Amino acid sequence: VSGFVCFIFGINAASHSGWVSVRVGALFLICLAALLLFVRHTRKTDKPLLNLDIFLKNKFTFSVLFLILLQFVCLSIGFLLPNYAQLVMGKNPLVAGCILLPGCVLGAVLNPFTGKLLDHCGAAVPILIGTILALCSALLFAFYISTASTTGLAVIYTFFAVAQGFTVGNIMTNGLRSLPNQLNADGNAVFSTFQQLAGAMGTSVVSTIVAAAQQVQAGHLAAGTSLGTQHAFMLLLALTLVMAGCAVAIGLLYPNMRQELSPLEDRGVILANINAPDGATLEFTDRYARQLEAIGQQYPEFDRIFANIGNPTVSQGSVVYRAVDWSERTRSTLDIARELQPKFNQLAGINAFPVTPPSLGQGFRERPVNFVVQTSDSY
Repeated sequence: VSGFVCFIFGINAASHSGWVSVRVGALFLICLAALLLFVRHTRKTDKPLLNLDIFLKNKFTFSVLFLILLQFVCLSIGFLLPNYAQLVMGKNPLVAGCILLPGCVLGAVLNPFTGKLLDHCGAAVPILIGTILALCSALLFAFYISTASTTGLAVIYTFFAVAQGFTVGNIMTNGLRSLPNQLNADGNAVFSTFQQLAGAMGTSVVSTIVAAAQQVQAGHLAAGTSLGTQHAFMLLLALTLVMAGCAVAIGLLYPNMRQELSPLEDRGVILANINAPDGATLEFTDRYARQLEAIGQQYPEFDRIFANIGNPTVSQGSVVYRAVDWSERTRSTLDIARELQPKFNQLAGINAFPVTPPSLGQGFRERPVNFVVQTSDSY
């Protein structure tokens, strides 16, 4: 925290002391020292405040850098446009603020739809679309800010707001997907921290640029503000180009691995769970378990049937049907289980249902497991 605070103070101090002043240099050195101490402490402690191993994941690192740049540009534009509209164009605060309104509304409306786009097409499509829109917006601001009307500024900003709708949520989701589940909390902390820091940095840096231009043209506030705003947008254009590089890396160099459900597997066994009414006796449960055994004996596909009743309570139990080898039958246990269910439903005294074990060697009650297969080669 102290490192980030010194960094922000250093940027603010540069607006009146200059970037090469002793005060600014001292604040940046303190920031660097604080960050190095934090990294050293994190590496040595058994329970670090933040697991820095998350930055070893290239996709996550590029996603964080993309979000930092996007938030930097976003907050910078949010400062520059109303400031420019009031001091250069002579508009009142209401008109100046309304320049951002249409874009903000449209960007918020698009968020749910861009999330669905990620689900259907992967992260690369919405991120690259948003990046292209952000780049178009940055180009227009950089080269047409001096001639654009308030309506024109609102239209250009709408491009950027739509770009935000396509990218912000999707870039965070994409980055977190690249981390193991146990590191998701660290990933969320990094995104939240750097998002706030980048916004503060953006406002501080562009306000410093505008203030420096105003000092150069002292006595000509509008001209100085116009010049500083143009310089600031040139900087934002350069950062947007870097952001586009990150998007290409995320979408093309480190794409999401393809995902699919594990195939259904015939494990050669069916389990029938028994639930009798509350208060049922062991004899009651046993009577219906024997009926379930009798149903199973009608199938030549089963070579062994055994029941377990009274576990975990006297009104519960299970019947296990073991099938013969695959080569000795034409139907799978999945097909047989579907056929057994209507017959089980006819037993009015209990609630019974057949289940087959999951694929990939898991037990009946085990939770689903995710297998991630990675390779250095193309797949």
